[in-house]
Amino acid sequence: MKNKIKKVMNLLVFTALLGWVFVNATYLFRNCGYDRAHVNGIRNEENIDVVCVGGSSTFVYWEPYLAWKEYGMTSYNLATNSARPSVISGYIRYMLETQEPDLAVIDVRSYVGGAGTVSDDEGPIRNMTDSLPLSGGRFRIVTEILNYYDAFADEDADIASFYFDIAKYHGNYERLGLEDNWEHKDNDYVCEFKGFEFIEDPCHSIIQEPKGYRTKEKMELDPVKETSLREMLEYLNENVQNALFVAGPIPITKETEMQYNMIGDIVSSYGYEFLNTNDHYREMGIDFATDFYNAGHVNVYGAQKYTRFVADHIKGNYSVPDHRGDKDYEEWDDHYLSAKKRERKVKRLINQQIADKKRANKAGRGLGKIEDDLMKWCSTASDENYTVLALSKGGIPDIYTPWNISGEDREVIRVYSGNAAVYESDTVLDSPYKGAAGSDSKEYSINCGMKSELIVDGRRYKTEKEGMYVLVFDNNYNQVLDVVRIYGNEDGYEWEHVI
Repeated sequence: MKNKIKKVMNLLVFTALLGWVFVNATYLFRNCGYDRAHVNGIRNEENIDVVCVGGSSTFVYWEPYLAWKEYGMTSYNLATNSARPSVISGYIRYMLETQEPDLAVIDVRSYVGGAGTVSDDEGPIRNMTDSLPLSGGRFRIVTEILNYYDAFADEDADIASFYFDIAKYHGNYERLGLEDNWEHKDNDYVCEFKGFEFIEDPCHSIIQEPKGYRTKEKMELDPVKETSLREMLEYLNENVQNALFVAGPIPITKETEMQYNMIGDIVSSYGYEFLNTNDHYREMGIDFATDFYNAGHVNVYGAQKYTRFVADHIKGNYSVPDHRGDKDYEEWDDHYLSAKKRERKVKRLINQQIADKKRANKAGRGLGKIEDDLMKWCSTASDENYTVLALSKGGIPDIYTPWNISGEDREVIRVYSGNAAVYESDTVLDSPYKGAAGSDSKEYSINCGMKSELIVDGRRYKTEKEGMYVLVFDNNYNQVLDVVRIYGNEDGYEWEHVI
């Protein structure tokens, strides 16, 4: 009898040891990064008033440190890159495992557009699932996500590796030499800025302000996404007293506005409120020339305006306490000082980028005034802020240009961004080369020789005469700055502005 008990005890010890090794090996081989920090950092937070759930449109928009300093509310961004509807639903469950917030703020950007397959969305899924602690709760979340994609009926889906991610990462032995992986071998994180991310490079883009998007029309959602939204709303009705649905400011299209209108109707039918901040650019003070780092995300200037606008709305419509002056929350004062220091650094970078872009635009607008110094014109045009489109028709003068063109070339196409070649060809193409330039992705089309063509943003530039044509486009302000024609003569070459 004693031998049997001993064997059972040995088996239990061995099983426990094997489980411990499996769990810690899983954590050790996982990716480290801010997504994993966001997911696990919330477990080390206490007494969070507001949990913001979403993707990058949450973690670069809502500033917990500002919400603390100016409103006294504690908050956290439970968000990872490109979070899809199924991931959002999983975060709601996970939120309730870790916190009892007064309010959940849920971003709806992921419900716009079409639904992908589990293969299409593997990265966004794993940003969450491969960050969660191994538990029964994780098993349930993974199962619900796979059901959202009907992945169990997909022969190409690697089902097992979603449950046991070590199956995907076990060959990444280089991680055994990384300090970050050893620091987080137990999957324990403290998220420095409460789930907010300061984007530093690049941290500024000039965005064209949207026009003509306001409408009361509605557009149907993708059926899979709508079903996911309704199922989450039903879960919220049963488990969460207060929830606010939001859409952060972007250069919105009419189509997206129509889908947001539909989302608003669905959300309100379950008793919740939807705040589309794209209908309040003026109230927020959003400036599309300064407040974005790309076409889909605000920088810290825009995040401040968004946070204040949404926090004002929360204070006016929901019961969230003000903890300022409470000794139990003094850690939040330290958090504010730390975040403010990083914010100042990022603002300096943004201000420098804005100044550089203004300088480049001013220099570019002066290209048309350069009349007698082609080398100066070429040097000015060869700037990292510009895209240069160059083509030949007939002979090319033997002159120096920064775009890998010589007098021996007869038929050339060159597309350069700054000093970097985007496309080069030394022959006439059957069909013109097409691309996009600038922060607004303005389309262009270019060809050379007898099929010469130069079109930017729908405007065709004349290329009938022989010579080399060079167009300069400002990538920041999304405008053509100048076009010149360089052609040979008995003295060598001449050149002229053609716009």
